[in-house]
Amino acid sequence: MSQDTTSIKQLPEAKPEEEKKPFSFFKFILYVSIPPIIIIVVLFVGGLILALTTDPSQTAPRIGMIRDIFIIILAFEFILVVLALVALILQVAKLIATVDDEIKPIVETTKETLETVKETAQFVGKNVTSPVISAQAFFAGLFAFIRDIGGIRRAIRRTKPKSPKGNNNGK
Repeated sequence: MSQDTTSIKQLPEAKPEEEKKPFSFFKFILYVSIPPIIIIVVLFVGGLILALTTDPSQTAPRIGMIRDIFIIILAFEFILVVLALVALILQVAKLIATVDDEIKPIVETTKETLETVKETAQFVGKNVTSPVISAQAFFAGLFAFIRDIGGIRRAIRRTKPKSPKGNNNGK
């Protein structure tokens, strides 16, 4: 038996899964905005060095070509922004339609439920609570009447007619 326990293979230890970092909007903005800023600064510094170190008549066509390329890039970006805006408008319209289709039935069902609750409360008030309150009031009055009758009888029993002699102390 001791050989059986030594021959059992041990399972490998479970490796802890890497913790996924939550999405950080600030990091996203940094990753998206820093590369274009670096490119713009490099191009500006390169153009400045080019303008200061070379003949302007040779540099002007090169800078004009770079300007034209930037205008084309900006036009493509404008087209992308317009397409993204159209997609956003379509998604908002779809969301409004979905909310309209989902919320209206829920509101109608809620109204029906509230109407049912109102009718149930009126029914219980009329057919259950009112008779119970009336019966309780009747029995409370009856017990008060019986108590008062008993009190009158006790009051009559306590008062004895006075003897003509006055006090019966034995004097």
